[in-house]
Amino acid sequence: MTISVKTISTIYGGNGGQFSTDYEIIIYEINGDESIKNINVKRIKVQTDSAKGYLLSLQFIYNVETNDGERLVTGAQYGINNGTLQTYDLKNNEIVKAISGTYGNYTGYIVIKYLMFQTSIGTKSYGKNDTADSLFTLPAGTLCGYSGSFVDSLGTYVIVEVPTNPSTSNSSSDITPTSFIILSCFTSILGFIILVTVVVFLWRKFYRRYIPTR
Repeated sequence: MTISVKTISTIYGGNGGQFSTDYEIIIYEINGDESIKNINVKRIKVQTDSAKGYLLSLQFIYNVETNDGERLVTGAQYGINNGTLQTYDLKNNEIVKAISGTYGNYTGYIVIKYLMFQTSIGTKSYGKNDTADSLFTLPAGTLCGYSGSFVDSLGTYVIVEVPTNPSTSNSSSDITPTSFIILSCFTSILGFIILVTVVVFLWRKFYRRYIPTR
C-alpha cells in the first residue's frame, strides 16, 4: 500500500458504546492486489434530534483512490437512525481539514452533541452547541470511536502517504538489470581510459630516452 496510519488521535466523549473504526472497513473493502493511493471524505451524513437539535448519529462515505481507479466506501454509522437526516456532499476538490465539536450530558449519558467540519472551502455544523459542554478538536482522517444509541465518543486515524518503493539498502540485491548494464558500461569505459593513459605515459617516457643514431 502507499498509505499508512501516522497517528490515532485522542478519542473524546463518554465511556459507553461499541468501538468501530472506518480504516479497517476501508482496508477490508479493497482487494489485496490493489494499492490505496488516497482516502478523502465524499459525503457527511448526520441525524439530529428533531425536538432538541442534538446530534444522534454520524457517518462518512469515503472516496478511495487505488491503482485500479476510484470507489466509494461507506464507513460505520456512529449512533442510530432516529432523527432528522442531513447530508453534505463535498465538491470534487474539497477536503475535510479538521473536525471540532462538543460533548456533554444528554439524557443521562456523556455523548457527542455538536460537530463542526472545517473543509478547504468553508465549514458545516450539525447538532446543538451548549456553552456548558466540553470542547474538542480532531485532525482530519478516517473516523473511529464508540457508539450505541448515541455517538458516545469520536477520534480519527490520521492517514499519510508513504513511498511506494522505498530504497535504503546499498546491497547488490537492489541492483536492477538496467543499472547492472549501465554499471558494466561505465566500468569498461573507465578501464579503457586508464589503459590509454598508461600507454601514453610509457610512450612519452621511452620515446624521449631513445635517440636514433645516423
